[in-house]
Amino acid sequence: MTRLLLFFVFFLSVHHHGQCYDFGSVDNPCGREPATIDLPKREGSNGYTIALEGHVNPTTYVPGKTYHVTLRSTPPVSFKGFFLIALREDDIERSSGTFRILDNIQSEVQPDCPYAIKDHASMTKTRITVEWTAPPIGTGCVLFKATVIQRKKVWFMDDGDLTLRLCEGDDTNSNSNDESLDCCACGSPKYKITFEGMWSSRTHRNFPGGYGDHWSDLIGASHTRDYTIWEYDGMSTPGVKQVAELGSPIALEREIRAQGSNIKTVITAPGLWPAIGNMTALFRTNRTHNLVSVLTMLGPSPDWCVGISKANLCTEDCGWEEMKVFDLQPWDAGTDSGLTYRAANAPTRPQEPIHAISSSFPANEQSPFYSSSRVPIRPLARIYLERIELRDTSCDEPVNTGEDDLNLNHGGGMMVKPGMTKPPMMVKPGMTKPPMMNKGNGEDAPTMPPKQMPPKEMPPKEMPPKEMPPKEMPPAQVPVEQMPPKEMPPKVMPGTGEEVDPIPARPRRPGRPVIDCMMTEFGPWSECSSTCGKGTMVRKRMIKQKPRNGGVKCGKTKEKKRCTLERCPRNEQQRNRDRNCKMDKWGDWFPCSVTCGEGVQKRMRRVKKPARGNGRPCEATIEERVCFNPACQL
Repeated sequence: MTRLLLFFVFFLSVHHHGQCYDFGSVDNPCGREPATIDLPKREGSNGYTIALEGHVNPTTYVPGKTYHVTLRSTPPVSFKGFFLIALREDDIERSSGTFRILDNIQSEVQPDCPYAIKDHASMTKTRITVEWTAPPIGTGCVLFKATVIQRKKVWFMDDGDLTLRLCEGDDTNSNSNDESLDCCACGSPKYKITFEGMWSSRTHRNFPGGYGDHWSDLIGASHTRDYTIWEYDGMSTPGVKQVAELGSPIALEREIRAQGSNIKTVITAPGLWPAIGNMTALFRTNRTHNLVSVLTMLGPSPDWCVGISKANLCTEDCGWEEMKVFDLQPWDAGTDSGLTYRAANAPTRPQEPIHAISSSFPANEQSPFYSSSRVPIRPLARIYLERIELRDTSCDEPVNTGEDDLNLNHGGGMMVKPGMTKPPMMVKPGMTKPPMMNKGNGEDAPTMPPKQMPPKEMPPKEMPPKEMPPKEMPPAQVPVEQMPPKEMPPKVMPGTGEEVDPIPARPRRPGRPVIDCMMTEFGPWSECSSTCGKGTMVRKRMIKQKPRNGGVKCGKTKEKKRCTLERCPRNEQQRNRDRNCKMDKWGDWFPCSVTCGEGVQKRMRRVKKPARGNGRPCEATIEERVCFNPACQL
């Protein structure tokens, strides 16, 4: 009875919203204008965007490859109706590629126009996703065009981000020479980046239970087109690897700072425990440092992360974006082959390029994101880039090298102009801040510490020792040299080689859960350091998460033990005795070679020590097996 009642309520809801919007006409079934609205379209895109999931500023497609195309709004705006089509640029009367519906509740094929998708019901929505298979080689550029109905008679079409242009390419996403990254805007605007964590047990299945779900510290920068922090199909740097595997931003921050004038602002923000909440930071851009890239680890995980790469904040009309929003999907850094959140370390050898994780890849049921029906993964997080200030709008000013804003999110203290000496800092009893400095135009304004006055008012001959006991003197006799302000810059890690860990230095937050140290299992013991006689063996493990809020401390990361082998030979002839081949353990199986039907899986191992003399030869280093997936759809 309860199920029947729920079904009836659902039926009424669908029936109430079931009146979908009509597009086109009998003579032109693929027409993109609403058939029942008699008012003209509104100008602009109103924050509606066509995007490829897992791609930032996409410009190319690979012929025959399948993509997830999303039409989304910028919160809190929503929409009720839509029409999406893909056309050839050289002939806009011809379609390009094929669509496949992933959600039959919200989308349907346009009647008598099989290469267009429209709304199935006029219920309120903020995004729809469809699958698009790119056309064959030789098609040229493709134009995605969308019409969006916000409410009854308010609609938008084609303007701004409601048109997406993709050209045939090799999908390397190497856009260092891409004209879309150029900038002709003036000034140095300040932006606020907000990272909104949306990954939870309520939104994503197979969520890791218990404490431990988190986002690591956000790390990134505003930078030039000549520098790439990370990108799709690129190889992870050691810094990116540490972020993705361990959640540590230290090495990546050093890599970023080493770029010098390629960087405008280093972007940092404390992580989230648990994974729901916001991270915020400020940064600046200019016409040469107009790109933004950030990264954070999805934890716990083998090497999964989310972020944006080379997001351009310039507009085509030489202005600056007021707001940009990115829905974030998971990425695999290509350094660990684990399939589950808490998988043991399984280094990927050789290292693979950074690639997207989807509901169909890897095609393994152990993956928490796998779906046999290929239902798109809901966004794990969202990034908002909001312009909050536009400074120096003149184009006559010299382009900033980037060095002045490196520490925008690190505090940095008072700036010192050329030729100006910082005033000595005087600390009086009960005083928590240094006295305010008079920022006058005169050269003497910044050099007026209070301690210069006592010699005139209190000559030494008028200060009998009895009236001024030594115990009353220390507050006025604190040497200035003992308190230079520059010795304690807040959270500045200039890359001196010292492993500075920002996590313990952060003040504890009341009410936050206690997080114990998370460590990997010890790896296998190494070979004996000697080939004969006495030596040592070593095994190591890594820290995946440092403790917080009084959690259990981490143990040792390295263990040693002695090893004793047979006596060392007395001559070279005995040294060249026979030796059997020694093989390493098999690694994990790689994903199936196909996503549907019958395919092949491989796993690999390496030779630790080759055979010598008449010793047993080495066995195979690659093993294959057949893998089965759901049948392919014709």
